[in-house]
Amino acid sequence: MGRLMRRRSTTTTDDAAPAPAEPETAAERRCCRLRDAALSRNVRVRFLFDEIAKLGCDVGSPFGFVRCASVERSGPLGDKMVG
Repeated sequence: MGRLMRRRSTTTTDDAAPAPAEPETAAERRCCRLRDAALSRNVRVRFLFDEIAKLGCDVGSPFGFVRCASVERSGPLGDKMVG
């Protein structure tokens, strides 16, 4: 079986996403905590990023790629998405 070739990242510091702001609410802190745990320990999430890289896509740092966003009822889904 052939050896897998990994592509080298072409992202520079100029292309990198700006550092996210510190979470303000308890919900944002919880989201960031869950995101960080998933990105560092969840095998399925790591597999997903590995497969994306094999396709030749460079997402940079997964911690900068996956962001927590607040949910507002005035958003694109309106009242359709209630949790």
